[in-house]
Amino acid sequence: MNQPTKDHTLKDIQKLLTSCFVFIFFINIAIAQESNSSKASLPETVFGEWQGNTGNGEYNGILIHPNFIETGYRAFMYQNIYKGDNGVYFFDAKDNQGNTISYQLEVVAKDSIKLKLGDNPFRVFVKNQNPLDGKHITISEVPNELKRSWYTTDGENNLEFSVGNQEITFRNKAYTIEEIVSFTSKEPREYRFVVKNNQEYWMFYFKNWDAHYLQIGFNGRAGDLYKAGKEYPNDRIKYYSEFAPSVNLSLPETVFGEWQGETGNGEYNGILIHPNFIETGYRAFMYQNIYKGDKGVYFFDAKDNQGNTISYQLEVVAKDSIKLKLGDNPFRVFVKHQNPLDGKPITAAEVPNELKRSWFSTDGKNNLEFSVENEKISFRNKAYTIEDVVSFTSKEPREYRFVVKNDQEYWMFYFKNWNEHYLQVGFNGKAGDWYKSNIEYPDYKIDNVAAFMNSKFPKELRGDWLQADGSNVWAFSFYYDNAVLEKAIWNYKSVKKIDDIHLITLERNGKEKTIYGKINKDASASFGTNEKALIPYTTNKINKPGFKLANDEPYNEENLFKVASATYAGIIRGFSVNSKEKTGMVYVNNVFTGDQDSYLVEIQDDGSFSVNIPSYYPQQVYVKLPNYYTSVFVEPGKESWQLINPGKSEGEFFAGDCAQLNTDLNSLQFIARDDSFYKNVVSNIDDYSLEAYKEESYSLYTKQLQKRDSVFKERFISNKSRQVFNIGIEYRLYDNIVSYDINSRDRDSAKIDNAYLSFITPEVYNNKLAVVSSSYKYFINRLKYLKPMRAKASVTHPSVLELAHILKEKNITLSAEEKELIASHKKHHQENAAALAKQKAFQKSHQEVIGSLSEKLSTIYQKLTEEERKEVFSSGGINFDKVETIIKSKNLAVSFTVKEKVTQKAQENLLTEEEQKRISKFYSPEIHEKNQAFSENHKAHIDAYINNEFKKQHIEQIRKNIGNSFSTDVIIAQAILGNITSSYIPLSDTELSTSQKVVDYPFITKVIKVENDKMKAKISANKSKTDFVVNETPMTEADKVFDAIISKYQGKVVFVDFWATWCGPCRSGMKQMQPLKEEYKDKDVVFVYITDPSSPETTYNNMIPNIKGEHFRVSKDKWNYLAQKFNISGIPHYLLVDKNGSVIKENTSDLRMPNALKGLIEVELNK
Repeated sequence: MNQPTKDHTLKDIQKLLTSCFVFIFFINIAIAQESNSSKASLPETVFGEWQGNTGNGEYNGILIHPNFIETGYRAFMYQNIYKGDNGVYFFDAKDNQGNTISYQLEVVAKDSIKLKLGDNPFRVFVKNQNPLDGKHITISEVPNELKRSWYTTDGENNLEFSVGNQEITFRNKAYTIEEIVSFTSKEPREYRFVVKNNQEYWMFYFKNWDAHYLQIGFNGRAGDLYKAGKEYPNDRIKYYSEFAPSVNLSLPETVFGEWQGETGNGEYNGILIHPNFIETGYRAFMYQNIYKGDKGVYFFDAKDNQGNTISYQLEVVAKDSIKLKLGDNPFRVFVKHQNPLDGKPITAAEVPNELKRSWFSTDGKNNLEFSVENEKISFRNKAYTIEDVVSFTSKEPREYRFVVKNDQEYWMFYFKNWNEHYLQVGFNGKAGDWYKSNIEYPDYKIDNVAAFMNSKFPKELRGDWLQADGSNVWAFSFYYDNAVLEKAIWNYKSVKKIDDIHLITLERNGKEKTIYGKINKDASASFGTNEKALIPYTTNKINKPGFKLANDEPYNEENLFKVASATYAGIIRGFSVNSKEKTGMVYVNNVFTGDQDSYLVEIQDDGSFSVNIPSYYPQQVYVKLPNYYTSVFVEPGKESWQLINPGKSEGEFFAGDCAQLNTDLNSLQFIARDDSFYKNVVSNIDDYSLEAYKEESYSLYTKQLQKRDSVFKERFISNKSRQVFNIGIEYRLYDNIVSYDINSRDRDSAKIDNAYLSFITPEVYNNKLAVVSSSYKYFINRLKYLKPMRAKASVTHPSVLELAHILKEKNITLSAEEKELIASHKKHHQENAAALAKQKAFQKSHQEVIGSLSEKLSTIYQKLTEEERKEVFSSGGINFDKVETIIKSKNLAVSFTVKEKVTQKAQENLLTEEEQKRISKFYSPEIHEKNQAFSENHKAHIDAYINNEFKKQHIEQIRKNIGNSFSTDVIIAQAILGNITSSYIPLSDTELSTSQKVVDYPFITKVIKVENDKMKAKISANKSKTDFVVNETPMTEADKVFDAIISKYQGKVVFVDFWATWCGPCRSGMKQMQPLKEEYKDKDVVFVYITDPSSPETTYNNMIPNIKGEHFRVSKDKWNYLAQKFNISGIPHYLLVDKNGSVIKENTSDLRMPNALKGLIEVELNK
């Protein structure tokens, strides 16, 4: 995710307010108004229909109900009401989506009120018996054509409303109809329904077009369209009777052909629109019906050969341009091409002969799936005529797209022709299943087929052999070319058969080993180093639930944590010495820092690897190797070893200390995989209430428990594996439940409250064993950002003297000018102690109001020109009249409370005129400039201080909500250590001691010191690194700076990364690129990193030695020119520059993926 670039932040505003001495408070009248007010109810006289006095013939009135007030098609239910001294009622009201509006209501007369919404001015309303042009009716007067079920027109066809005689069911919840208003003069006829369920009210405005289509206004929208039948088109047509014949329409001939998405990123991402089908995800979707809407948009459904249906909308923009919408996705623009990107049509005769053969499945069944001939392809015993073939020319292995047909049945096959032995075919929405040209070949791709076929090692002894005792743990593997046992590769020296015994002699590094093998009658085999004591093994997992494992003990809290490293090692079967990729990465979640650390894996020529991973507790780590992704469980002080067979189904086997644990957990992975929950529930989360979503989460958990119990009955699973698995799905449940707000499209309207979280018991928070599950980290991350855990925080920018104290604590050496500045401030404080104490006390006592106002002003400040800033933030205070004018002119969603709006006058009441003069005299432009320079020089320390203060307030809120628990300590540790990581500044001894005292669990106090020491060591080690270059920004005009930077690297391919030290996604992206940089370190490839002054200099200098490449820190003006030149709206932002200095790629998705970027670099290097 891109992170927005920084401009003026909250702390800039706080600093501005402090330096201007604008202290926010409300004057005595506001305080009296607040203190003398009391909770009240609105008077009964205001309940009813009200019409704005500027009525223009349309319904622009409101309903004030005893339980809610109508605003924008919505019922806003009263949250609190109080009456001020002047008779004005103040209240907040909230709708069912959690949106809150502040109101002020003044009763002018019996039939007249003044009403103010948010920051809008008061409006006068006059009472009416009925709403304008409306009359109250009974349900029996509602036409029957409205009383039916209504479905969404968003492509999902969800049942949204059912209108009955007494109630309306809305999103599966029944609401009693309280009243109905009919608006009589409008066509189509409109109706307003007020419905309720307990204390939950809705207002629905129904526009009844006909028996087939209905518009409903609610949620602040004028009217979404609904239909009375799922089969109806999603676009209202004037006469439904025309719909039936319209399905026989065809798309216009101009749309048939190859189309490329306008955001093409160098990969084939186009589509083929054929007269009989449309391509979607490697599949031919054949048209089911086509009709043309009023606006010229074509609507149609299309179905593939598996019965999957997608709804499409297509609009012809121009002869060579269309807009296409698939299902509920937004429209995308496509441009017509003669050929698909990087492809050209060829004849069937031009297809290479090595592809024209029979191809068998690699699923162990050896089924004949494809037979490719000159004019036809037989697929699953059915012959299809080849209609056209496209060859994609630049890719290796070469790819071909076939369109084939049998009568009206079409298929699209994408053939990736690895060689004459192996083929990948993309269809059915999958990127490519594997096929082989000989049933004797193995079911996974091997490079040396001849060696496989000519191998003298007996086929009946080949395979990955497992213990036959019921543990299903891997023992060793015999392949056609070598053997893997004792966690190493052995070569065959000789294989002899004496009677029914095979004598296998292995050799490795001059050492020999003899293994005896014998095939058993049940297809198992027995092996051993002693011919008289052979042990049975099997290549298939066997179920022996009664198997007893020695020392089968689960983890316990007493010995769970330690400061140590785990070892992850293994062998990648079939790894080639000529492989272009010889590194991988291991990603490790650290629950105490909240970060994910990454470790480089160096792969040897024989495919073996080993890496030490610092880890405080047993956990699952994530592994990315060349063309392979997996996860492995590791434990501090122990080894997890893995044999990997890329491309082979179930090709992962484990040895080492954690062999049984990894074997079991690997076999249980399928239980946790349930895409239906994310597809059906999470993706439609806004259709679920909080409680309904919680029920769905528990339903998923129940299904997982049922699957688990079934497996546990049939198969042996160790106690430790059961424990880890159970904790995993339990905390995944908690993670799911607390993820409602983050998954909602309406993230600004948080719905989770403490009542919803009441299911989480103290045992859940205190369970230290939870760290063995990766779900615990995500649960904690979700939890700490929930609204109940994040009370509004406010931090004042440190003054010069406060910053001086911070720097002293960190033993930072100050310049003579800085010392002189500090001395002048000390003198000023001594001479004006009383006035400054008054200001400080007031700030402290009104911190919440100050913080709220500062946050709002920060939002506005960023939208202002320099001239507007001077007008608004004058030395005398804040010009609120000007602020409100700007808010309206710029359409900003900001409003101020009464307390906040009187702050300017409050400033005048706080200090005497003499006090104000003395203070103003000290804060001259010269001293202000020196203050600014002092702050800029130590920006990193200020940032760290402010972040730390915010986190202190956050921690207090966490304690308030979940008490003192292990999870509380984890969140505190994340706050402390996250600040160290983001600022790249370790804690001083005093700060370390203070930080350790705020957590209760002893091991976490140890972790805080260990991580702090790591940062110190990293900074120290960085000082001796030489594989980074800090460049002076070229002295040239700002608009020419990029060309000046790039000119240094003529003849090289340049990857440019615009970033900042504070940008988490930037740093994450750098970690991902680490192996790629290693691979190209001795080639004509340069990695250039450009940042601006928002990266604090201390943090920047500490951090960049760890980022190999060429570094530039440009001025703000030069950054602004670069941002305009390359449309940088967020970072990271990437460019790829060719050897001639031309930008050939700009921030496309393939620049974010190391493998895709590698392909682009290779193309440029070979030019």
